Amino acid sequence: MSLLANYTNYLQFEKHYSARTVESYLACIQQFFGHAGFNKPNTDIISVRPSDIRSWIADMLKGGQTARTANLKLSALNNYFKFLLREKYISTNPAQNVARPKMSKRLPEFFEATALNRVLDRTIDNDNFEALRDRLIVEVLYATGIRRAELISLKTANIFLDERVLRVRGKGDKEREIPIPDDLMQKLQLYIALLKEKFPEAKYLFLSKKGVTLYPAAVNKIVAKILIKEGIRGKRSPHTLRHSLATHLLNNGADLNSIKEVLGHANLAATQVYTHDSFEQLKKVYKKAHPRK
Repeated sequence: MSLLANYTNYLQFEKHYSARTVESYLACIQQFFGHAGFNKPNTDIISVRPSDIRSWIADMLKGGQTARTANLKLSALNNYFKFLLREKYISTNPAQNVARPKMSKRLPEFFEATALNRVLDRTIDNDNFEALRDRLIVEVLYATGIRRAELISLKTANIFLDERVLRVRGKGDKEREIPIPDDLMQKLQLYIALLKEKFPEAKYLFLSKKGVTLYPAAVNKIVAKILIKEGIRGKRSPHTLRHSLATHLLNNGADLNSIKEVLGHANLAATQVYTHDSFEQLKKVYKKAHPRK
């Protein structure tokens, strides 16, 4: 079995990475070896030098790719060499000390709570399956902070109405429980009853009008359609709804560890980015209330 095949098994079965992530990692590795002039990623690994990697990064940046993209690709390559080092195929990791391109700090976009409340409080026809489903998709994404992929894979069995919790299997196949707000719980009860009436054998929570699971682009279109109707500007995506929940929780006094658990972040550093808005709000309050303003 080739080194890349061994590495693929490692990503799939030890790290539990998604098929899309594995494909992305392998593409980065093959791109690097192609750039460096190595035609055989399995046999040319001992010839790789840090200067080869720096040249690859420099050419990416010159070609218009962002520092973020270059860093992601460098991480993928570094991870491959770490695996090879662990398995004793190489004696040193040539990517270990390669400097990462500096990235400008990018803050997550989010929607104002008042705008989202306007969307979620709008009266709709509760007998219209698609209308109820579309609005509920937006509300579940915002109220629970789950990812788009997690929403698509949600099953009716993941909704525990008596316990008022939503059980989600997220990245790394890790399971977490998220409290369901009272208002959302009532809407879920109504929707599930309509879903079972329309599709008695339904296992997944959100289905198309033909009864099949939604694909990612369909979720994006639904979210954008609902937000556009209310004139909400910005990046109208499922992930922005997730960012919005985290920002609003923090502004309302939730601690970072609690937000981390709700979002399913692997570490606190990923959650700390949301302190940006809380700090901006603090500055406004401080400026308004300070006796020497």
